[in-house]
Amino acid sequence: SGLTQDLTFNSNPVNTTNLLTGLLRVRTYIPDTTPPSLFRFVLLDMNVGQLVLSFSEPMSLLSLNASQIVIQNSSSSTPLQYYVLTGGTASYQDTLETLIQVSLSAQDLLQLKTRPNLVTSQATSYISMGNKTIKDVA
Repeated sequence: SGLTQDLTFNSNPVNTTNLLTGLLRVRTYIPDTTPPSLFRFVLLDMNVGQLVLSFSEPMSLLSLNASQIVIQNSSSSTPLQYYVLTGGTASYQDTLETLIQVSLSAQDLLQLKTRPNLVTSQATSYISMGNKTIKDVA
């Protein structure tokens, strides 16, 4: 067959009937039931309107619902200042599909820039997300 070649160039043809008898079915299968989590809020670039998020497992860009992302000024569950995004587009920043870049809409960027005490420094830049913000690929 032209698919395989003996590395020592001996005439040693593959017996395809023996390959099929070597197939084994998994004894125990455990599906992926662990939900993904936001691992790190990597970057918020207020010059170009981008944020970068790192997740615990590969994510599906098509499932991103940016209106579930909240930018807030503290880690409190009741922050004094917050803004819910209205949209944005996403792209991968790595081949593992765990690092997601979100380009903010012009409206969202303007709103973030004009709110006092919100995203004025690292100390006033936090993120929270609903559990339907983005799905993993599994």
